[in-house]
Amino acid sequence: MSVQQIRLQVQGMTCAACATRVERVLGRIDGVSEALVNLITEEASVRFDPGVVQTAALVEAIDRAGFSVPPQVLRLEIGGMTCATCSGRVERVLRAAPGVLSAQVNLASEVATVAFVPGATSLDALSEVVERAGYNAQSVASDAEERAARDAAEAAKDRRERLILMGSALLSVPLVTPMVLMPLGVSWALPGWAQLALALPVQLGAGARFYRGAYASIRGGVANMDVLVALGTSAAFALSLFAMWSGGEPALPR
Repeated sequence: MSVQQIRLQVQGMTCAACATRVERVLGRIDGVSEALVNLITEEASVRFDPGVVQTAALVEAIDRAGFSVPPQVLRLEIGGMTCATCSGRVERVLRAAPGVLSAQVNLASEVATVAFVPGATSLDALSEVVERAGYNAQSVASDAEERAARDAAEAAKDRRERLILMGSALLSVPLVTPMVLMPLGVSWALPGWAQLALALPVQLGAGARFYRGAYASIRGGVANMDVLVALGTSAAFALSLFAMWSGGEPALPR
């Protein structure tokens, strides 16, 4: 039995229960001899028999558990293709390569787009697979360009997160102000409808990630911190809605 070890980046884990869930899901797969998950680095180290289970099956199991393995996309320039049969053969050999999740070949542009699990394969390995099939391959984009693209994507994500945080904080200021004024003996609060208009985008917009994480966790059969956050905030939000609609908004202490 041949044993292969790969490291998979796992997104969506928020607590130790998530890491334990991923370990259990991977450990149950036939052909997997060991699965260790590091919550801090968001990385799963898996030892498995490639003759029994493929990398794509490991990724699918993690997806079903409510988490995700971000694929890396590589574009290869394929030389030597002359017809649709050639492009179909290149697609088949690429899809069969270890760690490859999908492969599409465009005969007109002579470019293959390959999605694969980072760490499970490489440009050299994919090029070798294509060459064994009777063609040649080289990366369309340089390593520097790929790194620049990844850095740009990360920067865009960070900017989006900061905007969401700043927007949520601004919308929450009028809701927090009455609690700050209470110790000073000042009784002031916005009308209920105005509070609802401010709270709704924060609850359902900025808080959407917690609902998505809670749904994925429950679907996977465990309860993580996303479930606790979603339950707590939803309960408070629902109670406030009931108080407003019933005309019994809690009075501020005097």
